[in-house]
Formats: sequence, structure tokens, C-alpha cells
Amino acid sequence: MAVTLTRVFSAAGRQGVALEYVLLAVALIAMALLFVFLAIFWSIFRLWIQAAMAGAPIPVAKLLTMKLRRIKVKKVVHAYVMARQAGLHEEATFDKLAEHARAGGDPELVVRGMIAAREDGGADLDFDQAAAADLDQRQRFQRSTG
Repeated sequence: MAVTLTRVFSAAGRQGVALEYVLLAVALIAMALLFVFLAIFWSIFRLWIQAAMAGAPIPVAKLLTMKLRRIKVKKVVHAYVMARQAGLHEEATFDKLAEHARAGGDPELVVRGMIAAREDGGADLDFDQAAAADLDQRQRFQRSTG
């Protein structure tokens, strides 16, 4: 009888050790996922605060979806802040700038071009023309170097 009880307790002890390893692995995976989430959230939160302080509020959900789509969030936010401060926010909306960046364009360059066109001759260069010129120039450059 005594031999049987020791076998039962030793088998239960081995299962307890295995369970501890499983729980440790689950805890480590959960901590890694939490760390990744916090890193992504921190980068988005900094840009969200920066845009809000500059008077160009952007919903956090939009920033998160852009980050998940691998769009250069920082460039789009900076371009939107520039457009907003230059009074071009109705023409160069955040969504248009994000789509331009997703297409491979440089939203900061487009906004700077719109600002320069307005300051130079008073002629307004609309967003679609500036974005098309930017993408066309990039395609020409890629063809010449490719």
C-alpha cells in the first residue's frame, strides 16, 4: 500500500512540474505580446499627442490602422500638420495623404509643393495634381534607374 501511494504522489508531482512549465510558457508569450502592443501603441500615442498639440487632431484608430497597413504614419502626420497650419487641410485631408503614402508617394513633398505654389504665384495647385506629379516623378526615376 505504501509503495502505491508513493508512485501516485510522484506521478502527480511530475504532472505539476509539467503544468508549471506550460504556465511559464504562456506567461512569457503573453508578456511578449503585451510588449509588442505597448511598443506599437507608444509610437502611435506620441504622434497623436504631437498632432493634437499642433491643432490637427487625428483619431487614434486611424493611426493604428495605418500602422497595421505598414503606411509611414510619421510622414503622413507631419504632412497633415503642415497642411493644417498652412490652411490646406480642406484640400489635403488626412485620408488623402494616407492614400498617397500607401500608393508610394511622399505626402510631405506634396504639401510642400502646394504651399510653394500658393506662395509663389498665388496659383493654387490642388492635391490631386500635386499627388499625380509626385507619383509620376517617382515612376520616371524608377524607370531610369531600374
